[in-house]
Amino acid sequence: MTFENDERYRLLHEWASHFGYYDSKVDLNAGGSLETFTTPDAVLEVHAPLWGTKPGEEVQVSAQHVRASLAKVLRWFHVRRHNMYMGLHPDKRSLCLFFVAKIRPKLLPITIRSVPLVLLFSYAETDSGLRICRVDEMASRTPKEAERLLKEKFGWPTSVTLEPARVFGAVS
Repeated sequence: MTFENDERYRLLHEWASHFGYYDSKVDLNAGGSLETFTTPDAVLEVHAPLWGTKPGEEVQVSAQHVRASLAKVLRWFHVRRHNMYMGLHPDKRSLCLFFVAKIRPKLLPITIRSVPLVLLFSYAETDSGLRICRVDEMASRTPKEAERLLKEKFGWPTSVTLEPARVFGAVS
């Protein structure tokens, strides 16, 4: 599967750069407007049980707020992404990442939490071109479980599979 030639991939690279995927740093004064790769109303929705919400009570958080929160957290913690998989929906409106986020304090070389998760990026066509409009963050133990979730909950075709991909700062 060729990711690099896909517009969704390029936009996700911008997201990764602005949200600390490569170096666990978010500089709120650098990089220009998020609207070069997101819609003005772009949101992240964390699905239960990742942050203690109950199913059906998930909250949508603006991309700007997520970035500001990460800027604070990533001053103290480092996130490394392992076992990354990626899939492209044939409708050209969504892209999925599965990875295991390993979180550790910046000053200690110990992992304090490992979180396997799925990020489903949805895209919208705007006057400025394709932009990320929504990110769904969900728990999933394996790439196969992530595929099942995409197909059952989000209606992805049965033919789509997640492929191993060392992209967006993944270390393995």
